[in-house]
Amino acid sequence: MDHLKGRDSNSRLQRSINKYGISNFELVIYYFDIDPSVMLTDIETVWIKTFPFENLYNYKNKLILF
Repeated sequence: MDHLKGRDSNSRLQRSINKYGISNFELVIYYFDIDPSVMLTDIETVWIKTFPFENLYNYKNKLILF
């Protein structure tokens, strides 16, 4: 819980906590795995895509054209 103590933390998240107060944030663990072969970024992507974009905090909607 380094975010609460202000160390080893994402600076944008820390500024937001300072601005809005910790009581306006929720911590929810949606996935837990002890297998080291599981790629965290893959799991994050799957879970982030389940939320409506307008409910995500501090995300940009990127359109990538190939």
